[in-house]
Amino acid sequence: MLKTIAIGACLFLAASNVFSQQKRVKPKPQPIDLSAGFVNDEAPSRAVLEKRIQQLESRVLELQLEMRKDNSAELDTTSDSYQKVNSNNGTFLVSVAKLEPYLNGYKIFLGIGNMTTATFSGFDLSLKWAPKEPAFNDNWLSWHQNKKTKSQHFTQDLLPGRWNQVEVILTPAQAHELGYLEVSIKTNEVILLSSK
Repeated sequence: MLKTIAIGACLFLAASNVFSQQKRVKPKPQPIDLSAGFVNDEAPSRAVLEKRIQQLESRVLELQLEMRKDNSAELDTTSDSYQKVNSNNGTFLVSVAKLEPYLNGYKIFLGIGNMTTATFSGFDLSLKWAPKEPAFNDNWLSWHQNKKTKSQHFTQDLLPGRWNQVEVILTPAQAHELGYLEVSIKTNEVILLSSK
């Protein structure tokens, strides 16, 4: 009996060795039928394809913005609301306190809420503004691509546990172009109290 088991095991090992040495053949990839799913097996027109490309670009952009949504605050300049924004060194609150006409644009007064116990010495603001955001449709991509932008460095401190007022001049800008404001913050230096 033991001899039969040993012979069976040798045969099994020899057979598995032969099969493992055989060349494995990968299945050939099948070509994609680009006309599948079209009415009467006709290819779509150029206009249909361009519209579909624009829809896909809009969707990709929407997903990219969703991934970065906490890195900037999107504010309605006509409301008394605030939003949180993540910076390189912490989280802040941002609100629009007021707008005033200034030269060929507007002076905007922002409140930046430092919710920490740290002082942030110096910071950079990046702002984007545009008319009020339209519904997500064909016009949305054009609206997004035509936002005006400004970056500004500030030497003032963002004091802990309070709203810090910041003034920014947006030019050129007309009243109807300020329905939407996007703000992001990058801080320079963090100052903490030392224990004695």
